[in-house]
Order: sequence, then C-alpha cells, then structure tokens
Amino acid sequence: MVFSQVRVPPGKFGLERLFAGTRHVCLFFNDPRNRWYLDQQNDIGHLIDKTIDAQKPSRIIYYGSSMGGTAALHAGLSRRDGDIHAFGAELLPGRPGSQSLEHGISAQTADFLSLETLTEANIPHSVHLYYGGFDGTDAGNAARAADNLSQAHIHLLASTHASHDHLYSLNVIRQLIKTFDRDPRTLLEAKSLLLDAVPANLSAFGRLWETFSKGETLKLDELKALPIFNANPGLQGLYAEAVCQNGDVTKAAHLLEHLDQAIEAHPVWRTLPKRWRKQIPLRRAEMLLDAGYRSQATRVLEDAFVRFPADGRMRSLAKRASLSKA
Repeated sequence: MVFSQVRVPPGKFGLERLFAGTRHVCLFFNDPRNRWYLDQQNDIGHLIDKTIDAQKPSRIIYYGSSMGGTAALHAGLSRRDGDIHAFGAELLPGRPGSQSLEHGISAQTADFLSLETLTEANIPHSVHLYYGGFDGTDAGNAARAADNLSQAHIHLLASTHASHDHLYSLNVIRQLIKTFDRDPRTLLEAKSLLLDAVPANLSAFGRLWETFSKGETLKLDELKALPIFNANPGLQGLYAEAVCQNGDVTKAAHLLEHLDQAIEAHPVWRTLPKRWRKQIPLRRAEMLLDAGYRSQATRVLEDAFVRFPADGRMRSLAKRASLSKA
C-alpha cells in the first residue's frame, strides 16, 4: 500500500516508478488536493479490503513519505494487519513550521489518530519510522514517536525531511524494498546515515524550530548549548537565522558561508538532496542583498548557478542582484 507525497498531479502516483521494478503487488493512493488524505479513511479502507480480498497477499506493507508517510502510518496503525515503513510522518499534523501546516492543515482539522489512540494497544506488526534529524519538524516527531510508540523502530537519520530521496540516491531504498526482509538499521549503518541523539535534544530542536516558524525570537545560547549542535547542519542553519533575527545580518551570512563549506566537505552531508543544500547559499545571498552587499551576493549566486539546478528562487535573487542569469 503506497501513499503519495504532496504535489503529485491527478492520475499519477508517488513512487510509482520506484515500485514498477519490483515483484510486489501494489495499491497506490494519491491525494492531489494535498490535504493529507483528510476525510478519506473510509474510502481508503474499502479499497484496501477489496484489494486484499482479490489478491489474498501473504504479507502487507504500508509505505509512504511525508504526507504519504503520515497516511501510511495512520492506515497501518488503524488496521494493524501489516508492517509499516513511514518516512517523515507527522504524529501531530498542523504544527508550526510543518509541511502539513504549509498546505493548510491545522491541528484542529487533522482527522488522524491521537497519540493516546496510537498507544492504547499492542502493535502486532513491525513499525519502521524514518526521520531526518536535520529537520526541526522531523526531529520533533522523532521525539514524540520515542515517547509514545515504544514498539516502533525509530531510525534517526543524518538527513533532511526529504530523507526518502536521500536514501534512494544512496541505493538504500532499492535494497530495502526488494524483499522488505533486510534490517533497515544494517543498511543505514553501512552508509553512516544514523544519528545518535536523545529524545530530549530532538524535542528541543523541534520546539525551537516551531518558535522560529511562529516568528518569535530565539535565544542564541539555548540553540548553541544543545549537545547535537555541532553534528547537525539543520540546527546550525537555524542558529544563523537566529543571529539574523537578532539584527546581525552580516554575521549570519558569514555563518552560512562556513556551513556551506562544511556541508560540501562532509562525506555524508554532501550527499544530501541538492534542493536542500542549495538553500544555504541562496539564503546567504538573500542576507547579503538585504545588507546591501550586492557584489558579494552576486558571487554567491554565480557559484550557486554552477553547483545547482536553477529554480524560481534562484532567478528571483539573480534579478535582485542584476545578474544576467535572471
């Protein structure tokens, strides 16, 4: 049972090409409204029952990433008839700074199982939750999962919210889904992709990310004091934003320069998805432009156009800098 992520158009399905090369019988779901499958649980359950009745599978897997990860977790825990592999699943949709809130899902409208319901009975199948420890929302949800889903296997990754894309690029996903019999931890350890962090530190990162996302001021000392700070480029990026928030734009841009260099020099960090890595130099260029350093911003943008595929944000910043790439 494969649940699509956001921005998959009607008639298409997320991860369809990935599973086309496998021998699994697949039932694909998509919510092209990007509404986190709200109010569709009955229809989903009916289709699953119908497919199981027709195919009579010996084993069932619920699978998805981001919006699809949340739906896969919900369906798997509701039905309790199959294993779950969910990437970046939100246990509490609608939190500040989350993907679900960005798409208009509030905590009041989210029609999902409460944490109390999730933990009220034993789970008879394996639950694998994958979270990118460099993302504040993922970090917060990993901490919630550790506190509320004691039976789940929580894989905290040296990755971002787009951890599924990251693991695919490193050939972990194909090895995982071929039979679903290999231990995910073994596959992840082989690529040095596992992070070591206690739930309290992950919860603190999640809380600080939500505070920033609400537009509230962050305390610099609290950010830097977290034991996971030096091993977490996402947290370091948030620190640079806090410095900028406190009025020192030049220092913030300087911090992002060093972070960009550290990411490119790190054997694991440099394998992170390009769309995440390029946000560091783009944000730096934006800060430099805001501070009036147009020539420096231009050099940062010129380098970004060499290293990364162009997108709307890059072209918009290039236009601000009067760069021909605009």
